[in-house]
Amino acid sequence: MISEIPPPVGNFSAGLYALDYTILNNIFERYTTITDLYILSPSFLTKVHGRRGYKKSESTALVKYFIEDVLSDSFNVHIPDSISPKGRVSKGRLNNDKAESFIFLLRMITKLDINGLASRVKSEVIGLSHEGEKLLRSR
Repeated sequence: MISEIPPPVGNFSAGLYALDYTILNNIFERYTTITDLYILSPSFLTKVHGRRGYKKSESTALVKYFIEDVLSDSFNVHIPDSISPKGRVSKGRLNNDKAESFIFLLRMITKLDINGLASRVKSEVIGLSHEGEKLLRSR
């Protein structure tokens, strides 16, 4: 499991970090199939994009490229529809939050060489080779 830690700025950053750790720790304790818990700094995405000040849409475009071109023969990615409390169905879309989560998955594919895809992923985006994650807990 991997999570992005809250940025270390603002009056409540320590509180956000403590809350984040408590939630992750509870998930780790509850689901015993999770063997490692990693955290990533918010600066990891600047390494992936190669610069500060990138636009959120760049993450979405990058992930679309990986899903449709680079990994299309390796994974089927399904983004589920959402249903409002009133029953209105919205088509599942790739938004920035989902894209950044997928970028974190790409980092773990690179780190752990999942399905032998590390070299293919690294060859597309050098920033995914950056060892920015820290092991928070392990079984």
